[in-house]
Amino acid sequence: MGKLIVYKGPMFSGKTSRLLLDLEKDKHAGRHVVALKPQIDTRYDLDTVISHDGLKCAAVPVDNPEQIYAAVETTLDKCGDSSKIIIGFDELFMLKGASDALIYLFRNGITVKVATLDLSYDCKPFGEVQKLLPWATEIVTCTSACSICGQDASYTWRKVGSEEDVLIGGADLYEPRCGEHHGFLRNSI
Repeated sequence: MGKLIVYKGPMFSGKTSRLLLDLEKDKHAGRHVVALKPQIDTRYDLDTVISHDGLKCAAVPVDNPEQIYAAVETTLDKCGDSSKIIIGFDELFMLKGASDALIYLFRNGITVKVATLDLSYDCKPFGEVQKLLPWATEIVTCTSACSICGQDASYTWRKVGSEEDVLIGGADLYEPRCGEHHGFLRNSI
């Protein structure tokens, strides 16, 4: 039986770093790692998952769930044993339909590890993450330090005005905030 591990939290909380360290350990254990990322995530490099602190892993950029299946099929053709395949998916919230594909793979014995934001900048849950979390065998909630006070930050604040749900960026657009200093959270009651 596979596992479904989710690293979730705000921007700059180490989600991707934890995922990449976990995938590196899997490689050393002789497993076949398939790292995937949404094709729209072009912040650092198209075919590499890169954390904000510089950790890296070659990845397959995907634009739809069918490409997730294709990447796994290619690996299965090479190794012949689905129990030795580990899927690492960065930024799940960015790809519509990704959670259905990953749940399917998990239910068929493949271990899936995911790093993702769980809430948008205006504190709304991402649909892909909501679908995936009930299936998780392990959920690791990551926090950052609030950019205002330094306390634990569980939320992402967008520094620029935009109505886009997903606006690709890093420290130029986002910062971590605690509940006390996140405007949408405080004003949503």
